[in-house]
Amino acid sequence: MKGLPGNLYREIRTGLMDCGPFNSQSDLQPYFNDERLFAWRNNIPNGPNKQALADALITFLYNKPFDQPNPLVRFLRILSEWAQGGCQQELSRLADAVAAHLGEEQQPDSTPVVPAGTETTPAAVSKKDIFDALLSAYPNQGDLKIMVAFELEENLNEIAGGGNLQDTIFELIKWAEAKGRLNELVQKAHNHNAGNPKLAAVAQKIQSA
Repeated sequence: MKGLPGNLYREIRTGLMDCGPFNSQSDLQPYFNDERLFAWRNNIPNGPNKQALADALITFLYNKPFDQPNPLVRFLRILSEWAQGGCQQELSRLADAVAAHLGEEQQPDSTPVVPAGTETTPAAVSKKDIFDALLSAYPNQGDLKIMVAFELEENLNEIAGGGNLQDTIFELIKWAEAKGRLNELVQKAHNHNAGNPKLAAVAQKIQSA
């Protein structure tokens, strides 16, 4: 397999450090719950700082045996789906650049076509914003389970059981998005814990859109 050109490697490192969750190995864990990366969920590399962690992850994913697309391409696309604005565009561009370097088929524009009447979140709110807000407002599984039961009338264990808190919130957001209930999740989580500033800010952005 062709190695990454130095300039592309540096662009990916910069993009990941600017847009990615690289404060610790545990920040990466939820992204590896995605079925596109699940095979490597228990082998996420670590590093003593953000740059070292980004370097370790690039090398780890790029050099893995794979069926197309390359695992690094998969990670960049997943991260772009959770980003917003310039980061979303940059991560998608980097994924395309790695795919092109490897001779992989380019993906079409990943911006979804939303049918009329389908719930959408405003561009100013990313799934990462929602993830961080829920993690701040519901710092343990018990509180989150109560909110989901009372506000959404759903069983959290059936939606996202079996993982740690970050995994559970990640799966809850994926479930809500698939069901067209992502805005409802945010608003009802805010109703249940109106005093959390992060959740209040996200809920306000959605209400104002």
